[in-house]
Amino acid sequence: GLNSPLQQIESVHIAEMPKVDDSIDFRSAEPRWQKLMGLRDEVLRVLEGLRQEKKIASNQQACVTICCDDEDAGVLNEFGLEQFAALCIVSEVKLQKASGETTVAAQKSSYNKCQRCWNYWPSVGADSEHPDLCKRCVKVITSA
Repeated sequence: GLNSPLQQIESVHIAEMPKVDDSIDFRSAEPRWQKLMGLRDEVLRVLEGLRQEKKIASNQQACVTICCDDEDAGVLNEFGLEQFAALCIVSEVKLQKASGETTVAAQKSSYNKCQRCWNYWPSVGADSEHPDLCKRCVKVITSA
């Protein structure tokens, strides 16, 4: 199968797929993923408006603020705001408490663009030896 390293097979198209781990309860994660994907859809809708207005050229230029209740904030914090930003392909996601309906706002990021990953991060310029890179990319290139 695909999870057997260095196995010689004629074609990847006839390889066996990995076995599903039956001990994992995927159904229990479904509501969380539905919530995350619903929030992502709303973020992408807002970003499309900014692109059409020529305020941003790509999602990576955006900083997103989600005003939401404790339940949505809990789902986002459990998933991780950096991971949610990566899922939406934006530079940053911030949360604000709200008691009513969840709303999404976005604006152009004030951060500089990393010349390696093209994301806009507050850490771009923090490393004097690599002023055009974010901390993640500095770590990658210095550990190579």
